[in-house]
Amino acid sequence: MFETLGQYCHPRYVVYLLQGAVDLDFRMAYLKISRGIEPLPLSLYDKKRKARAMALSLVDARDKVSRIIDEGKVRKRQNVYQTVVYD
Repeated sequence: MFETLGQYCHPRYVVYLLQGAVDLDFRMAYLKISRGIEPLPLSLYDKKRKARAMALSLVDARDKVSRIIDEGKVRKRQNVYQTVVYD
């Protein structure tokens, strides 16, 4: 019994099994993200940025954006979306 078990403990076979498992996990995660079933995981840096943005009140955020526009660092586009009504 142990003679046949020894062939499955060979490093090449273990690597082959792990490669199949990792490849399958990667493909499943890729399909879930690409189809929109699961959101893209954020990095630690992005999680910190999101937490800082969520902690900022809406009024403060609007004031910061208005100040940047007033300083001329960013240009504001007018009428980006136009509503078309068909009769």
